[in-house]
Amino acid sequence: MVPALRLLRPHQWTKNLLVWAPFLFTASWSTEMRAQWVGITFVAFCLVSSAVYVFNDLADAERDRKHPKKMHRPIAAGQIKPNVAGVLGGVLLVIGVGLAAWVNWGTLLCIAAYLVVQLAYNLWLKHEPVADVFAVGTGFVLRAIAGAVAIGVAVSGWLFACTAMVALFLGFAKRRGELVNLGEAGTREVLQKYSRVFLDHAVTVTATATLVSYALYVIASDTAARHTDLVLTLPIVAFALLRYMYLTFSKGEGGEPDVLLFRDPQMAVSLGLYVLVAIYAMTRPGSIRLQPL
Repeated sequence: MVPALRLLRPHQWTKNLLVWAPFLFTASWSTEMRAQWVGITFVAFCLVSSAVYVFNDLADAERDRKHPKKMHRPIAAGQIKPNVAGVLGGVLLVIGVGLAAWVNWGTLLCIAAYLVVQLAYNLWLKHEPVADVFAVGTGFVLRAIAGAVAIGVAVSGWLFACTAMVALFLGFAKRRGELVNLGEAGTREVLQKYSRVFLDHAVTVTATATLVSYALYVIASDTAARHTDLVLTLPIVAFALLRYMYLTFSKGEGGEPDVLLFRDPQMAVSLGLYVLVAIYAMTRPGSIRLQPL
């Protein structure tokens, strides 16, 4: 992969797929609402998040050079000049914000909030244990909210709870994976404030909260009452969570969730099966569509 493309970290764009969740769980494809608005929102988040990665790499270049893996990043490795990277990041940011504004003001506000959280994270929160993971989790929640705002559907507590819990689960699993890898300790200062025991408990607690919140959603929510087959996705979610915990605790993985979700065949199959079953549940004959999440 060419250095300029690696600098954008396209594998991280999988996080932005969350903007499609409201589109899926309100069956918006069956109405006059267009997938194009969600697609544009997805692209906007990809561009803005890549811009953030570029600026982060510029700020952390010296530190990355001391890391066994990050030393190969384009800026740290000297493959791209800092001034060129800065211009590229600025262009991505402007285009991404412009696309968000094109969708609607609500989407633009979500992008702006995401940038504020990223700024706070890089200036302060990334050095504070627990707060660092909550900051990252906020970015996931904002993606889901942006997807709802883009198509004009209600943002419910169910969307907030499920997204927040799975984001925290992935965040603490990532920190545990980084802590297990001793090479991370010298470049991510917050890891020195964590203990493996705490992170083990944090992963378990957030995994439990994720499963419980999702179970309540597919059983007790208004959407579940109208689309009863949605409960069929629950075993898939349970399997995926337990599989991810197995890979985290038994295999020492979890440090790169965006890669692990597709590198592990069972996780990839679970993700694909989940989408197929969810679409079936939301489109089966007689179902009522386009309801608030």
